[in-house]
Amino acid sequence: MDELFNEYSSFLDTEIILNVPTGGDSNTYIPVKLNDNSVQEKTDVKKVYLESGKYDIIGLSLSEKHKLRLYAQNLSVRNIDGVKTDPTTRHYLQAILRHEAKSLKLEKEESKKLFDLNNVSAASTVVSSNSADMVATGIDWLYETGDITAQWQLLKSTDETDPTFDYFTLKDMALIQNYNGYVAEVYDSTHTLPFSSDNMFDADPGDSSGRNFSVSIGVPMSISYSYSISAEPVFDLTTSWSTDTNSWHITDSNLASGDSYQLLSSWKSTGTYAGINVNHYVYWDKPWTIDAEGSVTQSYQVRYDY
Repeated sequence: MDELFNEYSSFLDTEIILNVPTGGDSNTYIPVKLNDNSVQEKTDVKKVYLESGKYDIIGLSLSEKHKLRLYAQNLSVRNIDGVKTDPTTRHYLQAILRHEAKSLKLEKEESKKLFDLNNVSAASTVVSSNSADMVATGIDWLYETGDITAQWQLLKSTDETDPTFDYFTLKDMALIQNYNGYVAEVYDSTHTLPFSSDNMFDADPGDSSGRNFSVSIGVPMSISYSYSISAEPVFDLTTSWSTDTNSWHITDSNLASGDSYQLLSSWKSTGTYAGINVNHYVYWDKPWTIDAEGSVTQSYQVRYDY
């Protein structure tokens, strides 16, 4: 197992940190890393974490056709009594087969992209992006309720002369899928700065609703673009400069399957090490069906050493 993860780490040029079972009690894990979203001081310890919890499935594609060859997925299973439980072999196989089917479909449709990653101005440039296909799946007893696939880009301003801070924007992108008659009704995303010396200063989209969105971040990032979705959700943005947090609460009676949501947070970073933490939550319900629902959480950290 160690050799396998060393191979993954070498391939990504990134250290992968996992919670390792201690043996005996499957719910007890060696605390090999800490991520409690608390504010920290910047230190010399600089590691990239792909996700804040444990993964249920990790895979590495040998096909060079796959742009993102590392696949990481966690499963949130609710049993017949509505109690969260551990995944079974059926759940693992179901998730893997669905991921493989989606991968084959994408290979056949090379011109079709999950996300448009090219909406960047001359005042900023992409300096880092996700190296893994990050998926989280909700399961209601035997049935997948849906999943969320996350991607991200980190942009750095190229048009500022601030002697103290560098300026960054995170483009947090999430595609939500609905399965087996379930519909997503809630999508929450929270962006938090982990370092006390950094300061959040902008976010978009703000409070709004509808299908068409114009997203912009002002000087010095100067990012501006538009995108559309098929649903008409309500966006509620809560920003706290005291805790350096941006939180979106997105709701609709049916967050349409296949819609992708793009959320931007900008901040000022000291030194030569930038970071931001991201948490997602999706809730699904099955219309006209009693006690048929599912939910999933997904977390990742962005770190950039320059």
